[in-house]
Amino acid sequence: MASLISNAQLEAIHDVLQDDSHNEPVANGKTNGVHKAESVPSYVQFPYCEPEEPSSTSLIQPNKFHERAAIMAKLEGIKQARKRARRAQQPEACSPAMSKFELIASPSPAPLPAEITPLGDTKCYQVTDIVHTLPAGLWDSDIVSTYEFTNLAGGLFVRIRSPMGIVLETVWTIEGEGEGLEMKEFVTIKCSRLLVGTVKGQSHPEIIVTNTHGAQHHHTDTMAPYVTPTAAELEKRNTVSIEKEVVYDVASTDFPGNYPGEDNSWSLDTFRENFRVRYHQLSPSESSFSLIGVDASIANALRRILISEIPTLAIETVYIYNNTSVIQDEVLAHRLGLVPFTANKAGLRDFLRWRKKNPDGTPGDIFDYNTIQLRLRIECTRNPDAAPGEIDSTKAFRNAHVHASDIEYVPSGRQLEYFDGPLNTVRPTNPDILLAKLRPGQVLEMDMHMHKGIGSDHAKFSPVATASYRLLPTITITRPILGADAEKFARCFPAGVIGIERVSADEARTPGSGYEGHEGERKAVVRDAMKDTVSRECLRHAEFQGKVKLGRRRDHFIFAIEAATGQWDSDELLLEAIKTMKKKCARLEQQVINMVR
Repeated sequence: MASLISNAQLEAIHDVLQDDSHNEPVANGKTNGVHKAESVPSYVQFPYCEPEEPSSTSLIQPNKFHERAAIMAKLEGIKQARKRARRAQQPEACSPAMSKFELIASPSPAPLPAEITPLGDTKCYQVTDIVHTLPAGLWDSDIVSTYEFTNLAGGLFVRIRSPMGIVLETVWTIEGEGEGLEMKEFVTIKCSRLLVGTVKGQSHPEIIVTNTHGAQHHHTDTMAPYVTPTAAELEKRNTVSIEKEVVYDVASTDFPGNYPGEDNSWSLDTFRENFRVRYHQLSPSESSFSLIGVDASIANALRRILISEIPTLAIETVYIYNNTSVIQDEVLAHRLGLVPFTANKAGLRDFLRWRKKNPDGTPGDIFDYNTIQLRLRIECTRNPDAAPGEIDSTKAFRNAHVHASDIEYVPSGRQLEYFDGPLNTVRPTNPDILLAKLRPGQVLEMDMHMHKGIGSDHAKFSPVATASYRLLPTITITRPILGADAEKFARCFPAGVIGIERVSADEARTPGSGYEGHEGERKAVVRDAMKDTVSRECLRHAEFQGKVKLGRRRDHFIFAIEAATGQWDSDELLLEAIKTMKKKCARLEQQVINMVR
């Protein structure tokens, strides 16, 4: 991971590579050894260990200049490393991010890679560092890692063990190219499968990142390209297979590490490219649309938010002063609570707040920003203008039927700034809802308090009558279905799903199409798979065995929303659900930040 290694620590390597002493004449003064620093990427960590100086007599071969130059360069590098190792007691001089650096016994010796030939023992250091390049706030405190250094015949092997089980292994070697020298690296990051995507996003693009199962050592310059699956393979992975009695491939598989050699890490650019919203029906009360290119977790989260987390208004408390009707007080209060109301959306979103409870659980105080007052005052009397013997109660009496339109809004405080005017005032969505029936002499007198709430508190606050989704059905005709079988096949599906066409001359002449010699005959074709209910009726008939495949698209969700309260139009509900999800994600992010501090 690039962020696990400070760029400041890289300066030590550059100091060694740029040191003038490395360009002193060697090999009888004919040529200078040249280090290529441009190939060292930003994720290189300078070894702070104090390695043993190798024996030059056992390593130098007189007839090979580049090997002698490599040894001379390595010896000089060791000298520089020793100087910096002595400064380990003042780690801030080496890296401002490093607060502690001490030699320890290896806590859990691990075998070296097979291609590594060590010189001497492995030394282990405990390093306390501040990682600045991780996502903001994730690890702002000190991080304790272990660094294991092993000298090689021509370089150095370093294993860094970081928190969350992340292991970075690097091999540095000095190799000759003509008259110059080049420092090369082999880098591998090992981590758990869940962290592969995150580690890749923070790493240098040339680093190989693998999960801890079967990870291997790779050369950064010879990294194999990612495997790109074919369109047919992607289509197969993205389809839930439906058989006569069994459903296969119900779980998604497009997560990092599941397919070797493929980069399935999450990418915002890829998501933006693939995500689409397509409306099929739109009205203030109902809408149908498709979300394409999302996971089931996102689609289900939106559905749950639509049902239970978008705020609306509803009557919460009823103060009954006089009720002489035949309806009991508690029944009337319950009926009033279920009456849907609407008001200015800006007032609901920006002005009204939640009415919080006191620490002892009792309701909190009432203010103009958390309570809306309503009033109902009505009395039934005889109609003096009614015809003698009139049996229609609505004509014989006045106020015989009490409707939602009889409820009056009583503004208070600053509420008039948001709820003034016929289009902004607090009012019942359907004014014709019948609340009670009265007869002459019967009276209803009551006050009501309305609050802002969500569906998880009570179903009366839910803004939708229904919010559901289904996966897009897929119907694939693999072999021709002709004649009477085509008619029978069409009857196995709802109207409009399967159509009947004639076999064209081109199809009849195409080898391998299955329609050879059937020009003009009727054939079954798929017209609109979206209308299918996936009843699997066609799989019950023997004549269709092996001729049709049924399935569902895993990332295509067909939503159906029916607005219930009138507070929000059906298309606004989707936008409000997305806003609510963004707020929930922000809260989760902050909680994770607070947890790891």
